[in-house]
Amino acid sequence: YKISLDADLDKPIILDGMYRIKGNILVLPIVGFGKSNLTLTNFRCHMAISAKPIEKDGRTYWQVEEFVFKLKASRLYVKLENLFNGDKALGDNMNRFLNDNWEILLQEMQPAFEDNLAAAFKEITNRMFLKTPIDLILPN
Repeated sequence: YKISLDADLDKPIILDGMYRIKGNILVLPIVGFGKSNLTLTNFRCHMAISAKPIEKDGRTYWQVEEFVFKLKASRLYVKLENLFNGDKALGDNMNRFLNDNWEILLQEMQPAFEDNLAAAFKEITNRMFLKTPIDLILPN
């Protein structure tokens, strides 16, 4: 079985969390840890699921074998707190640099975003599909 879904969201996707970074972004060194906010606007995604039927207790269920997640956004906004051990001037300049170069940053981060979202959605989808028989999902 193959299922695909396209979604366009008119509300921004806001990802708040914690970050830890030490390395280089583009050509600039960056170091820090703390709160992060990533906001994606005009978010579009394509999801493709490949599943196989399995029999359990006389009923047929789907088991997801592959989950592909592809995303697009018209803009990425980044806010990383506590960069450079709390140096406000350096942190503000780095955040400005990241936001000025958001397209390159998104391009670099996108494969990891997509892989992590695909893995999470595969797990969630499998939990649902392995508990709900196909005939309840797609009644005759």
